[in-house]
Amino acid sequence: MCRFHDQLNHAGMQKCVREFRKRFYFHNIYEKMKFHITNCATCIQTKPLSKEESRTPLESVSLDIEQPGEIMMIDLVGPFPTSGGYSQILTAMYVFSRYLFTVPLVRVDAPSIIKALLHIFTTHAYIPNKIISDKGSVFVRIYFTNLQNN
Repeated sequence: MCRFHDQLNHAGMQKCVREFRKRFYFHNIYEKMKFHITNCATCIQTKPLSKEESRTPLESVSLDIEQPGEIMMIDLVGPFPTSGGYSQILTAMYVFSRYLFTVPLVRVDAPSIIKALLHIFTTHAYIPNKIISDKGSVFVRIYFTNLQNN
């Protein structure tokens, strides 16, 4: 079975099982082939991960909040039809008060989001201890990480 998978140039699950069944009968072939393919060192190193496999799991959120401004939740909404150059909206909400901020964005990149967040922080005099996001790609960029650390 291992050699068969190697001879098919490390083909995927469906193709390996289909080709194997054409030549051989083997009890529980699907389960055994799945085990071999998912543990194949070559496949693990060379094949791209699916979206589900590459996503970091979301953290559980404990909402033991004692004071305003302690935790802020942020997310991007859009894209919308462009109006005045803006196509997306950054939403931010202080969890304690449920006070909602919206900032329109021209570009969705880390520097634009940092600028919008700094505007919120300086306008309302709260810098949150924790920022919670949905781990969108723009939120995990190096600039954003630096902002949270400072």
